[in-house]
Amino acid sequence: MPPLTQDTQRTWAQHQPQILPLPAAAGAVLFVGALIATNAAGQAVPATDTAGLKVQGVCREGLNNANAAVGTLGTTADYMDAVRFVRVDAQGEWLFDVSAGVPAPGAPAFVVNDNTVSAAPTANSIVAGKFTRPYSTSAWFIDVERR
Repeated sequence: MPPLTQDTQRTWAQHQPQILPLPAAAGAVLFVGALIATNAAGQAVPATDTAGLKVQGVCREGLNNANAAVGTLGTTADYMDAVRFVRVDAQGEWLFDVSAGVPAPGAPAFVVNDNTVSAAPTANSIVAGKFTRPYSTSAWFIDVERR
């Protein structure tokens, strides 16, 4: 599947969300339902198979930061002075399309893009989580907390 171009309602298993606020990278467009990673500076970007990225979870509140500077979390515990940040759910099982390989429960799911994972290792083998159970022949649930 291609990367997301709009918000999507991703199927997920019931869980207690673990919301992680992340400052958005300059120029990043982060859609609801997208797999989100952080770059070396700790800024949120759409997950891709790019060296150095670390998957953080699934975007719960999107942000179009295409023409803006790097976001900040601010200095208060409630983020009242934060600007250009996203909320990412760092736990749970989420349904993603699988582009290659044959998934197995407990096997690593490698990032292809913010909408797709692979059961086969990719160029940089960025792990999105672990496969938990099938939904169809081309879509599986992955646990984003287990990396």
